[in-house]
Amino acid sequence: MFSGFCPNPPLLGCANIRLATLPKGVLFDRDVATTARYGKPDIKPPSEVAMLSSFDPEYAPVGDIGTALLYVDSLLTRIREGVSQAAPQQRELIDEFFGSFSSKDAGDVLDGACTLVYLYMEWLRQAHEEQDRDVVESVVPYVIGSMRKMTVSVRPEAIPAMAGMLTASAIGLSPTLWRKQYGPWTEAEMNALEATLVLLADYINHLTNDETMAIHMIADIMESMEQADDRG
Repeated sequence: MFSGFCPNPPLLGCANIRLATLPKGVLFDRDVATTARYGKPDIKPPSEVAMLSSFDPEYAPVGDIGTALLYVDSLLTRIREGVSQAAPQQRELIDEFFGSFSSKDAGDVLDGACTLVYLYMEWLRQAHEEQDRDVVESVVPYVIGSMRKMTVSVRPEAIPAMAGMLTASAIGLSPTLWRKQYGPWTEAEMNALEATLVLLADYINHLTNDETMAIHMIADIMESMEQADDRG
């Protein structure tokens, strides 16, 4: 979806790696999983910040989180159902929808996808820190290692950018602004961004033992923001 909204965008390689079942050898820390399932930490900014960075999230555009979230949800649903490609009718509707997007609309969705990366990593960071664990040591290697196996969907030259975005998010920086310093996005990076989001969402779902947690937590945040706006 993020790769320029072309008529037949590359699809996350479900046949290449089944995300609904975690790869063998990937073990979650039991204490972190317990905290994630029952503590379910609220997303809040890091408690200790030495200085305000130019990459601070407060300077970053939020983007169109809703559309990005809907697309991630559709990918997760298809993976759970073992469907590697959308049905022709559904594909036509998706193409028609994204074909109506302007370049600004597309940019907003891309920014929204980056915001999702930040929110997911911030939630995971807090879940790990509750148990004195480092999210950089667990989640980042898992996501990068999984993408290296997605040889059909993710080009290797796009993976370092995702590692940088994940690490930036883990230390409280905006992945949107961190990536912006390197110029325009490449199509390969956009495909890798799709994979990154699905892997993060799947990680959260497994930690909480709830296959809808990653989607619902963001939907709840968006609803709270809308209610706050309505109250003025």
